[in-house]
Amino acid sequence: MIRALAGMLVGGIAATGGLVVAQPISNQPNSPPDVAEIDRQQQEQESIRLWNEARRLRDAGKPTEGLSVARQAIAIEQKLFGPDSKELISTWNLIATCAENARDWQPAAEARDQALRIAGLIYGPDDWHTIDARQSVATLSRLKELSEQDSADLQAADKSVDDAIRLSNEGKYGDAAALAEQALAVRQRLLGPNHPDTAVVLNNLAYCRRMMGKYADAEAAALRASEIWVTALGLKHPLTATGYDSLAQLYKAQGKFAAAEDLFKRSLAIREQAYGPDNTDVASSCNNLAMVYDSQAKYADAEALYRRAIAIWEKQLGPEHRYVATGLGNLAMLYSAQGRFAESESLYQRALTINEKVLGPDHPDMAYVLNNFANLYRTQGKFAEAEPLYRRALEIRERSLGAMHPLTATSLGNLAEFYRVQGKYAAALPLFQRALAINEQILGPDHRDTTVTLNNLALLYQAQGNLAAAEPLFKRAIAAQEKTLGPDDPGVAIALCNLALLYEAKGDYAAAEPLLTRGLKIAETKLGPDHFQTAWTVQSLGSLYQHQGNYAAAETMFSRAIKSKEQVFGPDHPDTAAALRHLGELYRTQGNFAAAEPILRRALAIWEKSYGLDNPITARALSSLAFLYLDQGNTTAAEPLMKQALEIQERLSGPDNPI
Repeated sequence: MIRALAGMLVGGIAATGGLVVAQPISNQPNSPPDVAEIDRQQQEQESIRLWNEARRLRDAGKPTEGLSVARQAIAIEQKLFGPDSKELISTWNLIATCAENARDWQPAAEARDQALRIAGLIYGPDDWHTIDARQSVATLSRLKELSEQDSADLQAADKSVDDAIRLSNEGKYGDAAALAEQALAVRQRLLGPNHPDTAVVLNNLAYCRRMMGKYADAEAAALRASEIWVTALGLKHPLTATGYDSLAQLYKAQGKFAAAEDLFKRSLAIREQAYGPDNTDVASSCNNLAMVYDSQAKYADAEALYRRAIAIWEKQLGPEHRYVATGLGNLAMLYSAQGRFAESESLYQRALTINEKVLGPDHPDMAYVLNNFANLYRTQGKFAEAEPLYRRALEIRERSLGAMHPLTATSLGNLAEFYRVQGKYAAALPLFQRALAINEQILGPDHRDTTVTLNNLALLYQAQGNLAAAEPLFKRAIAAQEKTLGPDDPGVAIALCNLALLYEAKGDYAAAEPLLTRGLKIAETKLGPDHFQTAWTVQSLGSLYQHQGNYAAAETMFSRAIKSKEQVFGPDHPDTAAALRHLGELYRTQGNFAAAEPILRRALAIWEKSYGLDNPITARALSSLAFLYLDQGNTTAAEPLMKQALEIQERLSGPDNPI
């Protein structure tokens, strides 16, 4: 999936805002440029150049040289904007950090005082800009008391924070966490356990632990970071919103959608108040909240927020920015889940075009769009279009991230699953095995990504008829998820149902039923009676009852699944059609052909409309209707349907495919 726009923080508190360059407005078309205005623009550009050069020198370990250049920048800005302009705050802070790194305390104090004075004058004493400036003054007092060795240790810790971010981006979460822990110890010792910059490292550590699947440890770090920011900076500060985001992402990963939704809403409210409604960080909050709604099939709410995020990014960053591509990709994925495939494809095409132009064809972020675009084609049975996209995504990740990166494992698993659903088991098996080896080595045996790969590999073995190989993998996935997520997590419910379906395939209905019943109870309790996962579990339980000959109970389950899916997805969604087909097949099994035919025809019509004729699901729906006619002795009606279904399967998968 396309990522939510959240992750690790680069450093500590920094004053926001830089040089906001106003574009001159000419009152007369084709009027000659004003010489004074040209000179002003040149000075603005020079101040920006000096600012960037000062920061580069500071970051290169040359703070004294950086301080000299930053002073040149502030001199130009004071001339351009006046001594009390908000445009000067970021440059005063840059002067301060250069001076602090050089242990030159007098210019550092003067710069911090100037930044605080201007912030209080422009924003007032209780605004977050002023709170940041006041906090920086207090931090300077602490820095002045440090020995030269302590100062060196603190700067080394800052570098460790940067290195941890780099390692995290490379998928080396364990190494990143180790560096973050080192930096945390230093900042706690030198800045104090309750300093906002200490919270930055805690937040980053929480991110690493979440990505490693260590949710309890991640929660402890994220909660502590959030508490520090709330206490030190207040409930209206943007970093408080960042703390809420980190917790929300953690809860979302665990399927705790109600908790995640509440935190994302609070984060959005803070950013709207701090930045205004059209800020890019507000767009990120909209995007993150939309993803929670999306995960719960609250599609109308999700769509509105995705569209708002895209509109903000387009307005502030331009229509071809990478963030716009992210939003388009997320909206495309939403449309795909709703069966709106044509709209989804159009958005993916646009997102792909933007990323190729802005990032280049081999950038790692290209792989996200390529993978999701391929999923869309796979869902529609457009296997020829999907395969090159999956392969290209894999090649990009292997080349840019390395053969052992978790995202490389994700692409391997996607390509393997693509082959599995086509019945190309020999091609799928080594890809699944390689993905599993990467996840076990990099993420650990109990990580969520590892359990997903275990589950998919087990499904492959089951499709091959190798139930003995599949069963221990399903059991291992359940044990890992219970250990990581707890026994009542919705992810555990899915794993339980998969094992139950294996027992059902073996004819061991007595073993299957308690697993499905437990899975249903978890889904109803955690997600609600009408959630799509609950509906899927209800449908699976109906199939079990049908195989047991308990047709009345099966009919009740299938009817409930149809009602829930109609409510969640709509009456014409492909998932609704799946529940309809189950009920139609039940009636056919009972010999109730009059009841079965309109239901099976409705399912076929939905799939034909959603997927078209060249899709394996459409082929199975045609087969179901054909068998209904055969059961009635109507070979004339059955034969063309069966022939059409066979032609579709052969065209998509070849004449010798086991499916």
